[in-house]
Amino acid sequence: MCRSTTTSFLGWVVVLLFAVGCHGEQEGAGPKGPKAAAQTPPIGMVLAPEQAILSMGSTLAMGATGLYDDRVTRDLTNAVVWHVSDDSIASISNGLDREGVLTPNTVGVVEVWATLGEEVSPATRVEVTDAVVDAISVEPTSVRMAAGSQTPLTATAFFSDGAISDATGQVRWVVSDTSVVRLESDNTLVGLVAGNTEVHAIWGDVSSPRVPVDVVEGAKPDLSVSSISGFVGDEGAEISIVLRNDGDVSATDFWVDVWVDPSWDPVAGDIGDGYERVPYLAPGDSLERVLTVADLSAGRHEVLVVVDLESEVEESNEQNNRLSMELVVEAASTAPSRPADLSVDWFTYIADATHVYYWVEIVNDGDETAGPFWVDIFVDEYSSPGFGVDGDDWVEVDGLAPGEKVEVDVLVETYCAWCWSWIVVDSADDVDESDESNNVEGPLDVFSETY
Repeated sequence: MCRSTTTSFLGWVVVLLFAVGCHGEQEGAGPKGPKAAAQTPPIGMVLAPEQAILSMGSTLAMGATGLYDDRVTRDLTNAVVWHVSDDSIASISNGLDREGVLTPNTVGVVEVWATLGEEVSPATRVEVTDAVVDAISVEPTSVRMAAGSQTPLTATAFFSDGAISDATGQVRWVVSDTSVVRLESDNTLVGLVAGNTEVHAIWGDVSSPRVPVDVVEGAKPDLSVSSISGFVGDEGAEISIVLRNDGDVSATDFWVDVWVDPSWDPVAGDIGDGYERVPYLAPGDSLERVLTVADLSAGRHEVLVVVDLESEVEESNEQNNRLSMELVVEAASTAPSRPADLSVDWFTYIADATHVYYWVEIVNDGDETAGPFWVDIFVDEYSSPGFGVDGDDWVEVDGLAPGEKVEVDVLVETYCAWCWSWIVVDSADDVDESDESNNVEGPLDVFSETY
């Protein structure tokens, strides 16, 4: 490829940085009311579903969850301000009792995100399609639960064009006997009294198989840590944990924590070096979770895993919730040498009505020097660009030593009302890498501000 190196216009960047620091809210995205103002600011937000397919004639109920300190979560669906990238394709409601409801207008692709004060959620990609739903499946496929306990339900839609999508927020749920279980608005079953019933999901004329539901009195789950294994990967120690439920009913909504070289016996309120929330584990079933613990030194380490440390699940046996093992981490000098491994550490931008200024940090996680290589910017691409294709602009990096990082910047003269931008590292495939699958980063949502 024939190339020329791009030089940044630093004066423009300084002016733009000042302008970005002073710009106001997007039109229509002001304070939502006293409910939003009363919320304690979260440390992060997540949306559900993370991506979806929306069929013409249907709607999608989005949900927002706030993440707070000490692993506390809060439903923020009715408190956030909802946004959509193109309301000609789909519109989203901020109206009372319809917050987060997405309605399709025409076939296309949009992104949906939510804001709460200065906090901005990641975006959900939603494809509006004219394909029809051929089938629906429901998980779990059978439910055995204790009276007073809860079981989350999820639905998956299979479309006529072969696409598959989470449909939990789009289907209509039907319970055969509401005296046995109650269905909450968040698609959760609550066991009321001992008995048997069924639940299924409906989308238009399509119905899922019926899921048998047994509610029993006096039965309890029994959670345990069945096994632990571990190895050292690129991002730290990968701890593989197998959990079991040997009780008579399901266990829902509990934490599994892992500690490396704990200096105390963990008690309720302590948080592991790695952890994950488990939504559901059926009676007699097991599941595997992989937790990452970074920055371990070479040598032998004690690994302790605890399930349901907070005792959120009432169990028949509370004495088998812990298991420990010894993990051996190899020293760097004894580990096998790997070729260079280039990847994008972060990728961001600043934009006004005439330019977009991108800057990106690239890291070499391999054991050999990489370079020289090209970094290409693709301003607006619907899907991930391939290798061997020139971007809209590019920059050359002379070399990058093992473990080192480099920042590169590209100034593109363009306007983005809404762009999906991508970075491709080593676009000409000049560097022999141990992992060639992590050289593309994107899409980055780019909006050009006007002042």
